Amino acid sequence: VRKNIDKTNILVNQHIVVVIVVTNTGNKPAKDVVIIDTIPESFSLESSKEEEITGDVNVFKISRMNPNEKKIFSYIIKADEPGKYTLKGCKVRYSDYENNYFEYEAPDVNIDVSGIPKLNLEYSISRESVQDGELLTVIGKVSNIGNGLAKNITLDHVYSKGELVNGDLKKEIENLKQGEYQKFKFTVRVPVSSTAYDFRIDVDYNYYDILGNAYPGKQKFIQKIDADKPKIEISRTVEKMIIKKNKYYIDSGYSFIISLTFVNTGTADAVDLVLEEKLPEGFEVINGTNKWEGDLKRGESKTITYTALGYVGGNYSLTPEAVYKDKWGVSYSTRGKTLGFTLRGLKISKSASKNKIKEGDTVVISISIKNYDDSSVTDIVVEDSIPEGFELVEGETTVKKDLLKPNETFSFTYKIKARRSGNYTLSKAKVSWKNPYGESRQIESAEYKINVEKRPPPATTTPPPTTPVVTPVYEKYVSKILLLLVVILLLIIAIIGIRTYSKRRFKIEEEGEEELMEGLELPEESEISTEELPEETEEKTPEEIFKEISLPEFEEEEEKKEEKYPNAPGSIKKILEWQEKEEKRKRKEEKKETEEDRKRWFDMDYDITEDMTPKEVLKGKKKKKEE
Repeated sequence: VRKNIDKTNILVNQHIVVVIVVTNTGNKPAKDVVIIDTIPESFSLESSKEEEITGDVNVFKISRMNPNEKKIFSYIIKADEPGKYTLKGCKVRYSDYENNYFEYEAPDVNIDVSGIPKLNLEYSISRESVQDGELLTVIGKVSNIGNGLAKNITLDHVYSKGELVNGDLKKEIENLKQGEYQKFKFTVRVPVSSTAYDFRIDVDYNYYDILGNAYPGKQKFIQKIDADKPKIEISRTVEKMIIKKNKYYIDSGYSFIISLTFVNTGTADAVDLVLEEKLPEGFEVINGTNKWEGDLKRGESKTITYTALGYVGGNYSLTPEAVYKDKWGVSYSTRGKTLGFTLRGLKISKSASKNKIKEGDTVVISISIKNYDDSSVTDIVVEDSIPEGFELVEGETTVKKDLLKPNETFSFTYKIKARRSGNYTLSKAKVSWKNPYGESRQIESAEYKINVEKRPPPATTTPPPTTPVVTPVYEKYVSKILLLLVVILLLIIAIIGIRTYSKRRFKIEEEGEEELMEGLELPEESEISTEELPEETEEKTPEEIFKEISLPEFEEEEEKKEEKYPNAPGSIKKILEWQEKEEKRKRKEEKKETEEDRKRWFDMDYDITEDMTPKEVLKGKKKKKEE
């Protein structure tokens, strides 16, 4: 038995093909041949055609091998970790047909597994300002973070801006073991810029493993370079202010001291620098200054101190600000930390209901006082005066109050009337009081302006000129169109009515003629004697024939009816008169007809059942009559 591999030096994660060759070199057949092969640690089985696998053991079985017969088995393993390994030789067990047992072991095979190298590049930049520009020192670090040896390492650098003044752009390293690193650097001079820019480094690298496999690659590094500019930082110290629970307080009429320090921590000089901390309305600087102007070089500092005094109570804040430029004329501004504080005292406000009125109008003046002290104040007196051109019409201008509690507010109003036109400035209202220490204080309100206009004389009102109403063109024809539609509708209704009436009249006349013909008493043929027959030679007109017919019901009114139809032949007149008389009789009978007559009429020649509705009875009678 022989055990062979396709290569003895490999890298991690590479594959090895293991081939086992079994040959019967004897002159007798062998039976029950079993080959046992062990897979070493740090290797994993990838593929195999073995009959049985138990853990890391491959088992191959052959039932019979004749003399000089050869069997070949193979499988593939993968190296998981670097190192030097020994692949144990496989064992073969067999017996002959006389039940003699034999065992043989193949020699071991050695293999070297190398790791795969992997390089990591890191860069940083340090800046140094010089007279004619700025020096950027690029510091690089290359590390082998793989698990194999890296050989023949080369690094080629290209930068985006400036000129090389120190170091080499190409770096060569012979070997780097796992975990090792090397540093290198080079310096580039760049011109000074007033705006920020990106400094870029492109690197082309290449290295090899122990088997000679190359690993080329590229990497880029970008560092944002801020402009060479000044930067002002501001700090503050406060004196003679009361601090309670991290809040600042100052009493009305008492001064406080503020010190401001400005430092240029930038990389360039600050020119045309204006440093100022503006005071709120009602405060004044009584010592020092709260404003400074000048240049501040890089690294220099400036401190200003001032003493301020305020009287009007309220919540206030102070914020310092620096406005400056760099040498290229670019403007910057910096605001310091805001200081909030409360001035303990009273605050008075004066306002008017309107600031523009006419002569004779009245305006309401409102005055409000609030206590911003955290203690009560006493002996409050509020005084105000009426300017010329006005007169007091309601209320008082002087009000007194004994006590005003913390954060309490009281207000009052009075009404004045404008007597003359003009622009007026209302006088400042004054309030005086005593603080908790018994000290007297007094403050004034702000001014308020009112404009009084002359009242114009009453104007005679004339009715406005009437503007003729322009009727749209389409509105002129709307009424005419509607009238035309109504006329057409009426014509249609009239035509339908006439046609309906004509049909009904014709039907009535037709029914009357039928009844007339049925009621005529014509003599039977047997009753007519030959004597009464007219001679054949004598021809009679239809009028003469009708005269011979007996019509007794018309004899009484014959003379009267002839007047109604003076131009009609006599026989026709009698027929028409009888027809008219019958119509009147029928209408009269219809009005006087009783329920019994109708019932009797309904039951005539028609079978009525109990389950029939009145509507069905009427329908059936009508149908019977039509038949």
